[in-house]
Amino acid sequence: MSLLEVKNLHVSFGKARAVCGISFSINEGETFALVGESGCGKTTAALAIAGLLPRHSAKVIADKIVLKEKSLLRPPDELRHIRGKEIGFIFQEPMSSLNPVFTVGWQLAEVFKAHGITNPDEIYKRSIELLSLTGLSQPEARLKQYPHELSGGMKQRVMIAMALALKPDLLISDEPTTALDVTIQWQILSLIRQIQKKQNLAQLLITHDLGVVAEFADRVAVMYAGQIVETASTKEILSRPVHPYTQALLAALPKKNRKKLYSISGRVPSPTDYPAYCHFFQRCFAAKQGVCDKAIPTLKPVKEGFTHQVACFLAGEFSPLSIPAYSIPAVKKDQPIALNVQNLGVHYPIRKGVFKRIVGYVKAVHGVSFTVKQAETFALVGESGCGKTSLGKALVGLNPIRYGNVFVNGVPLSRETKIQMVFQDPYSSLNPRMMIGQALEEPLKITKPNLSAAEYELQAKKLLETVGLEPMAYSKYPHEFSGGQRQRITIARALAANPEFIVCDEATSALDVSVQAQIINLLRDLQDKFSLTYLFITHNLPLVESFADSVAVMYLGKIMEIGSAAEIFENPLHPYTKALFSAALSTDTSSPKERIRLQGEIPSAANPPTGCVFHTRCPIAKAECALRQMPLREVNGRKIACDFV
Repeated sequence: MSLLEVKNLHVSFGKARAVCGISFSINEGETFALVGESGCGKTTAALAIAGLLPRHSAKVIADKIVLKEKSLLRPPDELRHIRGKEIGFIFQEPMSSLNPVFTVGWQLAEVFKAHGITNPDEIYKRSIELLSLTGLSQPEARLKQYPHELSGGMKQRVMIAMALALKPDLLISDEPTTALDVTIQWQILSLIRQIQKKQNLAQLLITHDLGVVAEFADRVAVMYAGQIVETASTKEILSRPVHPYTQALLAALPKKNRKKLYSISGRVPSPTDYPAYCHFFQRCFAAKQGVCDKAIPTLKPVKEGFTHQVACFLAGEFSPLSIPAYSIPAVKKDQPIALNVQNLGVHYPIRKGVFKRIVGYVKAVHGVSFTVKQAETFALVGESGCGKTSLGKALVGLNPIRYGNVFVNGVPLSRETKIQMVFQDPYSSLNPRMMIGQALEEPLKITKPNLSAAEYELQAKKLLETVGLEPMAYSKYPHEFSGGQRQRITIARALAANPEFIVCDEATSALDVSVQAQIINLLRDLQDKFSLTYLFITHNLPLVESFADSVAVMYLGKIMEIGSAAEIFENPLHPYTKALFSAALSTDTSSPKERIRLQGEIPSAANPPTGCVFHTRCPIAKAECALRQMPLREVNGRKIACDFV
């Protein structure tokens, strides 16, 4: 029996149509995932179901939205009694969802008081039970803490406790782990699944991560441009996708066998200008003129009696999308060393008092050494706060180096070193008041100071063509481009200085999977063309396995393991590497892997543990691990900072 039923839901904001007539149902105890890229309407649909869209700007129309035979199409005052009690909501960003000026205990108590539970003793008892249920240690102490005193994973556990406080029937989880590291992500999703089974909860899971869907969802609906284009069981969608968009989305995911990623051509249509025919027509590899551009397809069973439904006029009539193998040549062993980092330290001073005296240091990077060969892609992976971005910024001169040496092509690092950086957020790294041409000419004027204005313009337009953009982009501003196009512009700007080495700091983490594929393919092509060397900083492990030649795994400012990507992913040796890789989610569920759950929280870099920095969480730690540091040692062609593997 369906717990939630949504039929023909439309949501618009003025002329923008965010959701265009979607229908689905969720059964008791089931996890139903709404999947799609940014802007497809999945979060808007969830907010509309919960009645959380602003009434003055959002127009919500539906044939019905029914929860346990109760209509949710009712006034806000009536919905307020249903939210919390029958519908729990976990928001995407716990820091912005929790009030920074109130304690955790106060905010949990607010949920109970809003629904008529006012007895202080009962509220305290139930709050302790909830925090214990979500796996938070010392729940009594946590109730007295403020959000800023908790880690990201702890804050999300508090959000889960608040959502489950009144034992709702439906839990709406909107990207519940997007801002979390891979190890914390798996812990949070596993926790939600355990509670779901215990309380027979139904869950509407909103996500763009198909790895999360593969691991935790029972059924899936794929959204594109405000519409559901395909829905089926998770196994069916992942193994036998029918809609061209679903096939393209799966083909764009990084592959273990290092095939070239599939790139979806074109751009998603604007919500203010959706066509009166198939929304995917302009980008579809199987589209037919005179068929797909005549009307909007509706969801229909793939075969009569099947629950697998697809909105495509040509379903079953075209060949499935196939990606040709793309062989990436291995980096030659005799290639010269492009980057040599020796015992590097990056520390940030901690200042206190009226005179801001230095009372200590945050040891972001502490005694790191590695080498990168010419034309190699060297990946630096690890959880947030491990020091990988601090290291990358130090290499391009944006962070002061406290100690150690850096050599690029055998020459000490200096202002003249040909090294550039591609930043995580392409919008904030471009000046919104400068035209693209001005942004590209700025580094050109430093490296080639004697050119004429016409020559600078010509060079800038050539750079735009190199990264796959039209020369007309020269006279536009950053806000006129999509996220993927802006990232292409930042890559063009990096190339303007004619670099030999590029630091890519989470260069694709702000991008959707199809746009990520475009940028990765571009980076590969540029590397082949110009023999570029990359330091690729990321937390996306499947992408590293597909893209990188070598990998260094960082934890709390130290390198735990270095080796070739193929060897480390095939057989990780360091206990931290094993735990990190085991937590990575994948769409390949054919061979379930053993998960290693690390205990405790990452220590502060301002006060790191003595000895091996990982010993406080290590499953094989011995007494001597707390007494001495573990230097990197050679083991079967790679380096590991552990004496017990």
